[in-house]
Amino acid sequence: MNILELDNFIGNASVINILTDSVLTGRLPHAVIFAGQEGVGKFSVAVSLSALLMCAERSDHSFCGKCRHCRLIEAGTHPDLQIIKLGEERKEIGIDSIRDLIHTIHKKPFLTTLKSAIIDQADLLTEEASNALLKILEEPPGNANLFLVTSKPASLLPTIRSRSQIFRFSAISAAELEGLLIQRGYSSGDARLAAAMSNGSVANVIRWGGEKIQEANETFDSIKKIVTEGDYLAITALSSKLAAGRKEFDSIMGYCYSVFRDLLSIKTGCDDNLLINRNHEAALREMSRFIEADRLYRILEDFDKWLSAGRRNLNLKMNSEDFVIKLASMRTSE
Repeated sequence: MNILELDNFIGNASVINILTDSVLTGRLPHAVIFAGQEGVGKFSVAVSLSALLMCAERSDHSFCGKCRHCRLIEAGTHPDLQIIKLGEERKEIGIDSIRDLIHTIHKKPFLTTLKSAIIDQADLLTEEASNALLKILEEPPGNANLFLVTSKPASLLPTIRSRSQIFRFSAISAAELEGLLIQRGYSSGDARLAAAMSNGSVANVIRWGGEKIQEANETFDSIKKIVTEGDYLAITALSSKLAAGRKEFDSIMGYCYSVFRDLLSIKTGCDDNLLINRNHEAALREMSRFIEADRLYRILEDFDKWLSAGRRNLNLKMNSEDFVIKLASMRTSE
């Protein structure tokens, strides 16, 4: 379990600075809720703050990363840090996990003078588990800190929200995500695309910086062949990829939307700096000669229907074929 220096997180600097100062001045509330979309570092910040709380040799601004406490936290074996995190097969956090937390958090610390507990995806607490958790919030041990991490704070019981201080984490800006990938050696074009498609999430941009870039380039080539040549094999291949499953459909359709958005930007004379697929600008301009603007408007309007079908897993094969047929019919003579 990596523990990052609090100064090294991408985005949300003001929230992280407030939390860091609260720890260093001894004013961190006993119970806090980290709310925000998935992939913006909420859980990692909770782990790093726990390290800052327990570090034996912390500086004015950070944990040392070398003492026994820091090494145990990084190894995931510190006895005074309890983490509740759902495994792949579990869909909810039940009463037994919270009973164990209550039992542990009221015990005397083993190695430090305090206890820390992190509940990831706290919105998945069952009602019974949520009610049990209230016992800690109503009578918190003086030496314990509880971090509730969630992308859906409204799903928490109102009584849990009212007894905790909420810190809201924002989406990471595209510029920050693009810079992160460029630092890791990606081209500016690939970094720009990954940042635009990541929905403000560090986790997503790292995924996009891997195999999804290749997937996007292959999808772009298929769209280009369909639009400029009416290539039947490209039509069949794209339809098959879309129908492979919900994740594939959502990912590829999300990228296709970015391509048609760029085509419309070119057709309507928008600033070239707004293009998401800048690495394919020459090919986009060639493609734009084969498609009228009104057809682009119509297909972009249909994306809401297709993406909604993907989210609900409704007949992906039929919707995949519908999209590809409309894509093929967009082609006009140059």
